[in-house]
Amino acid sequence: MSSHANPIDILRGSTIDYYDPSDIDLVQRWAAMRDWSDARLRANVESYSKYTSTRIAPEICAYDRGGRACHGVNFASQEYLSLASDRRVLSAAFEAAQTYGVHSAGSAALMGLTKLTIDLEEKIAEFLGVSDATVFPTGWGAGYGVIKTLVTPADHVVIDVLAHACLQEGATSATRNVHRFPHCSSQAVERRLRRIRK
Repeated sequence: MSSHANPIDILRGSTIDYYDPSDIDLVQRWAAMRDWSDARLRANVESYSKYTSTRIAPEICAYDRGGRACHGVNFASQEYLSLASDRRVLSAAFEAAQTYGVHSAGSAALMGLTKLTIDLEEKIAEFLGVSDATVFPTGWGAGYGVIKTLVTPADHVVIDVLAHACLQEGATSATRNVHRFPHCSSQAVERRLRRIRK
C-alpha cells in the first residue's frame, strides 16, 4: 500500500505502508515514506535514525535526525544485558583487541573468523549435543541466514507484516511464496493458510 492515495497518519503504520514499489522512479518509490518519516520527526514521535555520542548504557543521551537531544532510559539499543560498560567486559575486549586487532573481519568463507569464534562454535555444539554450530556475527545476519538456509524456493512463508526486516528479507530472498498478514492477526494467518492449501 502506498500513501500516495492515503493521508499521512504519524501515529499509525510502518515504513512498508509508505513505500510504492510500482513507481518506476527509484527516488519516488520512497517519497511517501520520507514524507511520513519527516512528519513524525516534526511531531517528535520519530523512532528511527537516532544516534548516540557517548557509551551505550542503561541511561543515555541520544539525538534524533534533526539533532535534538533526548535523555532517558535506553530501550532502543541492542545492548540488552547492559554489559557494554561492565569493567570485566571492557577489560576482556581490550585484551582481545590487543591480541586480534580491531578489524571488522568478513565472511567465514574468506577468512573472516578468529580462533575465538571456532572455540565458541565448538563449545556451543558440545553443549547442544550436535556435531557442529554456527555463530553469526549479528542478530540480523542470524535471522536472515537461518531463513535463507532452511526455506526452499517451493516453500511458503506466512509472516507478520511487522516481523523484523532480517526475517522479511530472508523470506523474500528464499522464495517467491511470501504471504504477509496484518500484525498479530490470527484470522489473517488462517485465511492465508487456507489459500495456500487450496
